[in-house]
Formats: sequence, C-alpha cells, structure tokens
Amino acid sequence: MPHSSSTSTVLGLLLLAGMPAWAQSPAYEPPPQEVLSCIVEPFRRVLVASAVPGIARRVAFERGDLVQAGALLLELNTEAERAALNLSSERAEFARRKLGRNREMTSRQLLSAQEVDDLRTEARLAELETVRARVELERRHTQAPLTGIILERRVTQGEYVTTEPVAEMIALDPLHAEVTLRAEAFGRVRVGMRANVALGQPVGETRSGQVSIVDRAIDSGSGSFRMRIVIANPNMAMPSGIGCRVLAVLPAGG
Repeated sequence: MPHSSSTSTVLGLLLLAGMPAWAQSPAYEPPPQEVLSCIVEPFRRVLVASAVPGIARRVAFERGDLVQAGALLLELNTEAERAALNLSSERAEFARRKLGRNREMTSRQLLSAQEVDDLRTEARLAELETVRARVELERRHTQAPLTGIILERRVTQGEYVTTEPVAEMIALDPLHAEVTLRAEAFGRVRVGMRANVALGQPVGETRSGQVSIVDRAIDSGSGSFRMRIVIANPNMAMPSGIGCRVLAVLPAGG
C-alpha cells in the first residue's frame, strides 16, 4: 500500500531527527563575508600520442580546432605496412583457393586427416596474419580520444614522431568548478544538489550546475573541504579558465 503524504512527512522528520544538526540544512548560502570563488576547468584534459614511432605523413589538426571523437589527427608513413597487408591478403586468398580446390578430395576421403588439417591450418594462419597486418597499419593512425578542443599541437608534417605526446586536448562539455568551503559547511552540501554559479567575463552570467563530488574529509591544516560542480556547456560555447563564484547550493529541483 503506498504511503500517504502525511506518512511520508513523518518519515522524513524521523530521518532528519536521526541526523546531526549540521547535516539537516536543506540548502547552503555562504554568508556575505565569505566568497566561494572558483575557476572553471575542462571536463577532461588528455595528452594524445602515437602508438608507434615513425615519420608524420599527414597532420590533420591545428591548435584551436574542434574535433570529434574518432577523427583522424595524425597519419604516419604506411608504405611498409600497406605492402605487408597486401602480401598477407594475397597469401590468405591463395590458402582459401587451395583449400577449395581440395574440398572435393577431402569429401571423397582422398586426403589423409593430417593433410586436411594442414590445409585448414594454413588457411587460418594466413587469415590471422592478415588481421595482424591490418592492426599494424591502423596503429600508424592516431584518432582523437574525445570530442573537444585542440589546446596544443606538438608535431609537424615530415617530423619523426616518437611515442611522446603530439597534441593536448580538452573536453569542454560539461565544465567543472572546484570549490573550497569552510568546515562549517560540511554536511550541508551533498552530491546531486543544485548550485547557482556566477561566471566571470566573457560569459558574465549566472548558470545552474550540479554538485558531483563532495570530499568526505576536512583538511586539518586549512579547516576546509572541496566540492566539484558540473556545469553543462552545450556546443562548448563557454571557455574554460574563467573565474566563477558560487552564490548558493540548493536541493535538487529546488
């Protein structure tokens, strides 16, 4: 039987009664003298590197480009790998034809079990060699690991590439704001709560975000703890690195 609204209210009051006083506040608004300043950070920051060394044949990105996950960023010289793939493909095709030519003899039991096994194994090994050659070719292509902005380009066409990073990328949707709060606020902010965040220029607006992380321990030296607020950034219109200020942290849906 579903609970009535009065029953739910009583249960809620009982739960609150069992909580310490500092954890019962449904919202947190910093006092006027306390400024909860923060910096807007990217959702992710990654260094992109080639899986194998080689000469950069094609560099398909520039600093500041918006690229989609999986887009080609770098292609190394592939002549040797393409030749190896062609050779293994021909061998696999030959092994398949050879097996096919002997299929009638196999069905008539004119070949020994050892000969049949050798033919099938030869065809299978040739197929696996083709797969390996294709993988080696693909490893000479570096794709974007995420949808984001190229923050730095570290390679030029014709340059010898090692396995050191060739690019730095950032994902800007969503954005993160790391906020430091005094110990007095502990227990009053929780994961899932809504935060009103005033963003600095060039945005100059107040946006709503959601608390995604709240530290479970207070730093003894500073008497503070941290929380993270996630702010949606459709089309990556807002930049990272701008200042921000938390105005209030409210219950989800409040």
